[in-house]
Amino acid sequence: MMTKIEENWEHSPFEELFANSVFFFQKALEKNDDENLYSRQAIINSVFAIEASANCCISTLNISKTFFGDIEMLRTLSKFEFYLSQIKPLTKFDRGHTSVQKVAELITLRHNYVHPKPTKVKGEFKTDNLDDGITRVYKVDNKNKQNTTKISSLASDWEAENAKTTMTTLLDFYAYFFIDLCSFDLETVSSILCTKNQLKDGTKHWVISDELKRAFSILENHKLIKRQFMKVPVGECDILFVQEVEE
Repeated sequence: MMTKIEENWEHSPFEELFANSVFFFQKALEKNDDENLYSRQAIINSVFAIEASANCCISTLNISKTFFGDIEMLRTLSKFEFYLSQIKPLTKFDRGHTSVQKVAELITLRHNYVHPKPTKVKGEFKTDNLDDGITRVYKVDNKNKQNTTKISSLASDWEAENAKTTMTTLLDFYAYFFIDLCSFDLETVSSILCTKNQLKDGTKHWVISDELKRAFSILENHKLIKRQFMKVPVGECDILFVQEVEE
């Protein structure tokens, strides 16, 4: 018998965006005619997940609504840097760290994708003269690539391997920021990134969706998770995994 409980929810977009990126990545690996389409969605949703997680972090700070509005206008990496300065003032957010540089490149790709404009491309091309007089042009190599991720500046070039690079970049950055810099345990990270609810008696919980569980299972199957950065239950369980949030 189902019991109705009154509660308030604080929805976190991180879970669905992170799950989207993983599911599209898995589809890109099928290597069919839609590989580029799925790769684009995997990469863009990964960056959206990064932006959502930055907002999740600053939303936990005890600052005024007006100040929060000012902080919310910062760029994504600056939000992470500000958050770290508030919880561990003596710890430096190293912009030169490899994982941070890679995330910065992904954010640039995202910016170019959502603010599209004609782009001049330096690359090598080959032609194929057909019998009907039409010349078909094949792009062989686009030279405009990011320095560390090596992902093309053109979304039309993105492949499953680029989506894989993006996934590992995302996971490495989270481990670096939350575990190495913030020194959080896995439960604390989950309480920051996941949807939370508050029961009528004041009890607060964070919630893991079945969708996020399945996303982590996919990443585990592809052996992409080198270091855990948040607690996600494994095995068969109900749709929601609930744990109380410590004040």
